[in-house]
Amino acid sequence: MSCLSDVLEAREKRRLDIVSLSESNNVVTIKANIPGKNKRIYSAYALTGHFARLCHREGDGDCQLWDGADGPTVVFTTSADPETVKQRCVNLEETHPLGRFVDLDVWKKGEQKSLSRGYMRRCYICDKPAFVCGRMGGHPIEQLIDVMEKAVDGYFRQLVEDECINALQQELELHPKFGLVTPFTNGSHPDMDYNLMKKAHRCVAQGIADMFVVGLKGQDVYRQCVDIGIRTEEQMLIETQGRNAYKGFIFVAGLLSAAMGQAVASGGGDIYETVSRLVKDIEMGRTETFGDRAYRQYGFGGVRQHAKEGFPFVRKVADNVQEDSNSKLAQLVCCAAHMEDSVMLKRAGSMEKFKNLQQRFKQLDLSDCRQVDELDGYCIENNISLGGCADVLASGIFVKNVSSKFVLKFDAKQINKEEKK
Repeated sequence: MSCLSDVLEAREKRRLDIVSLSESNNVVTIKANIPGKNKRIYSAYALTGHFARLCHREGDGDCQLWDGADGPTVVFTTSADPETVKQRCVNLEETHPLGRFVDLDVWKKGEQKSLSRGYMRRCYICDKPAFVCGRMGGHPIEQLIDVMEKAVDGYFRQLVEDECINALQQELELHPKFGLVTPFTNGSHPDMDYNLMKKAHRCVAQGIADMFVVGLKGQDVYRQCVDIGIRTEEQMLIETQGRNAYKGFIFVAGLLSAAMGQAVASGGGDIYETVSRLVKDIEMGRTETFGDRAYRQYGFGGVRQHAKEGFPFVRKVADNVQEDSNSKLAQLVCCAAHMEDSVMLKRAGSMEKFKNLQQRFKQLDLSDCRQVDELDGYCIENNISLGGCADVLASGIFVKNVSSKFVLKFDAKQINKEEKK
């Protein structure tokens, strides 16, 4: 934790740097309103990263993250009319559920102070002006931080839950899907259907959202994710009357959700490298599950090996998938052609049949509807299912959706060596 003199010194340096930058540019700055001496708590980074995404459409260049004893500040320049930008920022402060916790300031080119919003902002506990309330010591620091962190946690938990449901729904709606459940067929799953799969979405998404918040807070992340994952699986089985609809997705998307939470809370980072670090000690081949037997017999790593490698196929989907169904189908087929999917191996019945099936996907011409329908029919007839590939597709869409809500890659950083809370 910084001492007060460090905070004041960093604040003055930041002000001078902004004034220097505004000599030749209009400048927008985004900073969280963090009470107390410790300005580098996870909420500060989550707020600045999120509002950077919301505000940066006004900017000309990449965002910079200036980080020091007074906490993170996102900075970017803009050629737009500064008065107009300021009004939009004020509207965002007033209307966004978390707007009261941030200062969105605009510095007009050639000016040495930011444009005024024209009124004093209110304390987020009482209705007094925040400046007056702070000077009078109206509320304990701990109470202010607790109110802010509960609001931040709740908002981002709901955001992640909604985006997870969206991703699951996009995957479920895709048709044809080579033995997987779609709106028009149970595929090779006689015990499942579209409505049963959809019924599990809310409880699964709630667990994934809880893992994001665990990542935000950054304490004992993997152990907590395991516990949440187990509870989420149990709830899923209740909703589906014992059918395993999304166990693989809970593992994949859960780890990625926690990794995104950690990236948001630290001002950016590679979520896939974070996953690799989280699972570095995960054991392989120690149980009698099909996946572990396949690992011992064939060296077939399956989903745990994918996790150790940072989910490369999820990264590929997230980087390339588009809104249209053809794009999603192409990503699914790419996974089926190249990925170690233990569900697909188990359903194929042997490694030889699995390899032959992968070859068929490699040779599939997606522009030929007859070929697509034939392979879909073959999978249904032969009890084939691409369960692992479906988990990757939905997880890739999920990562893309959530990542679009934050700036996770900044142009530059100024970070001191002090450890963040």
